[in-house]
Amino acid sequence: MIKHCIFVLPVFLLLLSGCVSEQQQIQMDKQKCLNFGYTNSNKLADCVKDIQIQRDKESNYNFRQNNRWMHTQSSKSK
Repeated sequence: MIKHCIFVLPVFLLLLSGCVSEQQQIQMDKQKCLNFGYTNSNKLADCVKDIQIQRDKESNYNFRQNNRWMHTQSSKSK
């Protein structure tokens, strides 16, 4: 049980510290694309969209990995 808490607490704190509003995230993505040299155009919109798609892929991957790890841990405790 303690090992489980030692792992979950830092992950929870990391996720909590990464919380920003959707509007803040869009603004940060837009700024990143502006730094890449895109101006207010369709290419800027595509850049922001691509960043969001990549973030969603990473989030889904991390979610699946976490579920796999949790399933493995619960199987070990039985």
